[in-house]
Amino acid sequence: MNFIDSYSGLNSPDRDRFARICRKLLATTFIVKDRDEQSRSDFFFVRGASRLEMFNEYFQFIGYCVKVDETAGIVMLANSGSGSVKSNRVQFRLYESVVLCSLWLLYEAKMTSDGLRAIMVTKAELDMEIERLGYANKIDKNYMQAALKKLSSFNLIDVIGEITEPDCAVRLYPSLRFCMEAFVEQAVPKMKAGKNKPETEEDTENEE
Repeated sequence: MNFIDSYSGLNSPDRDRFARICRKLLATTFIVKDRDEQSRSDFFFVRGASRLEMFNEYFQFIGYCVKVDETAGIVMLANSGSGSVKSNRVQFRLYESVVLCSLWLLYEAKMTSDGLRAIMVTKAELDMEIERLGYANKIDKNYMQAALKKLSSFNLIDVIGEITEPDCAVRLYPSLRFCMEAFVEQAVPKMKAGKNKPETEEDTENEE
């Protein structure tokens, strides 16, 4: 069955839902089942074999595919690998790359044999990891807020509380694992190169 036939078979509410989820994936890349009830509902809507095929038929025309990881509870929009489409890549500033790398290292350290799941870390743990990487004096409150807000917009994390408060925490989602391959390849070398340089527009942009 082709996309037109599959789409025609949806009722009106499901057509609206299909369109909303497509826009959501283009905007955020990830749907994380355990983030909230809406995300959980969207995850199960996509994962069915017939609907997943329909999403992939739709996105293949613009060089993307939709992947589902049942263990992690993740739906991800990814390059299909069928060409050289490299649009909609996110450019990370140096301080954003440092924060992302720090959160990833914390996630890896706390991940257990139970498998991929959401993990909570404290703001103090994040600060210590940033200090360990040698950037403690380069990322102030405003940079930190901006970086965490951006990462949250891609369903990688959620911030619990205000970052200026001692009980602030960050919930890390398993989607972090799925964004890191390109990050490690593209951004980490630039991050290391920029460690001892003043922040400028030119030397701090990294590709997710």
